[in-house]
Amino acid sequence: MIGLSDKVAALEQSARSARRWMVASYVDFEAGTEKAEKVITALQTYALAYSEYLRAVYEYNTQVKKLSVVSGES
Repeated sequence: MIGLSDKVAALEQSARSARRWMVASYVDFEAGTEKAEKVITALQTYALAYSEYLRAVYEYNTQVKKLSVVSGES
Protein backbone atom coordinates (compact mmCIF):
# COMPACT_ATOMS: atom_id res chain seq x y z
CA MET A 1 0.00 0.00 0.00
CA ILE A 2 1.30 3.43 -0.94
CA GLY A 3 1.81 5.86 1.92
CA LEU A 4 0.56 9.40 1.88
CA SER A 5 4.07 10.85 1.68
CA ASP A 6 4.81 8.57 -1.29
CA LYS A 7 1.60 9.79 -2.92
CA VAL A 8 2.66 13.41 -2.46
CA ALA A 9 6.08 12.71 -3.99
CA ALA A 10 4.57 10.85 -6.95
CA LEU A 11 2.03 13.59 -7.61
CA GLU A 12 4.73 16.25 -7.38
CA GLN A 13 6.73 14.42 -10.05
CA SER A 14 3.58 14.03 -12.14
CA ALA A 15 2.85 17.75 -11.95
CA ARG A 16 6.44 18.57 -12.93
CA SER A 17 6.26 16.26 -15.92
CA ALA A 18 2.92 17.71 -16.99
CA ARG A 19 4.37 21.22 -16.73
CA ARG A 20 7.31 20.24 -18.94
CA TRP A 21 4.89 18.79 -21.48
CA MET A 22 2.76 21.94 -21.38
CA VAL A 23 5.78 24.21 -21.94
CA ALA A 24 7.13 22.02 -24.74
CA SER A 25 3.73 21.97 -26.44
CA TYR A 26 3.46 25.74 -26.20
CA VAL A 27 6.95 26.22 -27.66
CA ASP A 28 6.05 23.89 -30.54
CA PHE A 29 2.81 25.82 -31.05
CA GLU A 30 4.69 29.12 -31.15
CA ALA A 31 7.08 27.64 -33.70
CA GLY A 32 4.11 26.62 -35.82
CA THR A 33 4.71 22.87 -35.60
CA GLU A 34 1.86 22.03 -33.23
CA LYS A 35 -1.89 22.61 -33.10
CA ALA A 36 -3.62 24.54 -30.35
CA GLU A 37 -5.57 21.45 -29.25
CA LYS A 38 -2.37 19.80 -28.02
CA VAL A 39 -1.45 22.89 -26.01
CA ILE A 40 -4.92 22.97 -24.46
CA THR A 41 -4.75 19.26 -23.61
CA ALA A 42 -1.32 19.74 -22.02
CA LEU A 43 -2.61 22.72 -20.02
CA GLN A 44 -5.61 20.75 -18.79
CA THR A 45 -3.39 17.83 -17.81
CA TYR A 46 -1.04 20.12 -15.92
CA ALA A 47 -3.90 21.83 -14.10
CA LEU A 48 -5.39 18.49 -13.04
CA ALA A 49 -2.03 17.05 -11.98
CA TYR A 50 -1.13 20.14 -9.98
CA SER A 51 -4.53 20.28 -8.28
CA GLU A 52 -4.20 16.60 -7.29
CA TYR A 53 -0.74 17.36 -5.91
CA LEU A 54 -2.07 20.26 -3.85
CA ARG A 55 -4.92 18.10 -2.57
CA ALA A 56 -2.45 15.40 -1.50
CA VAL A 57 -0.28 17.99 0.29
CA TYR A 58 -3.36 19.25 2.12
CA GLU A 59 -4.37 15.71 3.12
CA TYR A 60 -0.84 14.98 4.30
CA ASN A 61 -0.66 18.14 6.39
CA THR A 62 -4.11 17.44 7.83
CA GLN A 63 -3.07 13.93 8.85
CA VAL A 64 0.15 15.21 10.42
CA LYS A 65 -1.82 17.76 12.44
CA LYS A 66 -4.33 15.13 13.57
CA LEU A 67 -1.49 12.87 14.62
CA SER A 68 0.15 15.64 16.62
CA VAL A 69 -3.15 16.39 18.40
CA VAL A 70 -3.75 12.72 19.20
CA SER A 71 -0.20 12.26 20.46
CA GLY A 72 -0.52 15.35 22.65
CA GLU A 73 2.10 17.47 20.91
CA SER A 74 -0.25 20.38 20.32
